[in-house]
Amino acid sequence: MRFSFNQLQQFLESQNQNFSELDLDFSQNKLNEDGLIELSGILSNQNDLNTLILNLDWNLIGIKGAQILGSKLADSKSIKYLTLKLCGNNLFVQGISDLGIQLSRLHNLKNLNIFLGQNNIKSQGIIDFSTSLANCRNLETLVLLLSGNNIGEQGALVLGSNISKFINLRALGLYLYSCNIGGNGAFLMCKNISKNKCITNLTLDIKKKLVSRIFKMLSKDNPVNKIDFETFFKKMQQQNPFTEIQDYFNYQIQLLVLKSFKEN
Repeated sequence: MRFSFNQLQQFLESQNQNFSELDLDFSQNKLNEDGLIELSGILSNQNDLNTLILNLDWNLIGIKGAQILGSKLADSKSIKYLTLKLCGNNLFVQGISDLGIQLSRLHNLKNLNIFLGQNNIKSQGIIDFSTSLANCRNLETLVLLLSGNNIGEQGALVLGSNISKFINLRALGLYLYSCNIGGNGAFLMCKNISKNKCITNLTLDIKKKLVSRIFKMLSKDNPVNKIDFETFFKKMQQQNPFTEIQDYFNYQIQLLVLKSFKEN
């Protein structure tokens, strides 16, 4: 049974209970360090916790908060399904790097949805984070929202390279609006992701003009099998949410799904 809380004090008063599924929404709660320590402490003592949805968006927990939260979550060895919302928390490079190291200790983790929008993590932050996360060898689904972080071309390239190392990953969602990855960064990222033979479901959320550049580069690389981007985009808008494309990058992926390309 899933239990939901949106008041921190109410959850703190339940600390003697043992939960298997938790949905905690403490967004915009002005959570201070003491509150975060108490919250994280209870979570670390949940021996049977299988599913956790934790929304801490816009609490400004900062680098130290990320370190506290990460270290306590890493003690929850039973977690398999984790959704972590941390947008607008001033994590910076150090905070996201430390969080990645701690999450990599969750060896039973199968499904991770993590929202890191507008945290000033830059290229080094996502490089460190994704490098650590690749150690989650049982991870099958990863949804990563990075919108509003200036990860740049280098960050996108290494992110794609690290994703190629996830040995059991089946489904991947990347939300990269306003990340300044550029057309070349987007292309190289996708090219690296395509080396992962396990992924069968890919969701990309990037600007339409970046998608157009990717298609042009693909056509340049594969002149015999040119791709008409405008025709594809119009067709995709008319069809179901998912569009199947066989042998998309002329690599080894059997099925690549592209979804949710947005206009500027």
